[in-house]
Amino acid sequence: MHKVTVIGAGFAGLTAVRQLRKRSKDLEITLIAPRKELHYYPGIIWIPSGMRKREDLIIPLDNFFRRMNVNFHQASVTG
Repeated sequence: MHKVTVIGAGFAGLTAVRQLRKRSKDLEITLIAPRKELHYYPGIIWIPSGMRKREDLIIPLDNFFRRMNVNFHQASVTG
């Protein structure tokens, strides 16, 4: 079995997970990020107007990781 580690739970990292899983159901994918959540930064434009709060822009990734069969490792990568 091949193993892949993805660093970061932003748009690029989550897209990488989705594409890797699409290509192989047997691949062992581990994702490393400080938190198991996506911060939806494009939505911050709505915070000053009061249309959104910071909490509205945090998307939990538990279901995504379970659906994609990803091992999550909570950590920060420095180099």
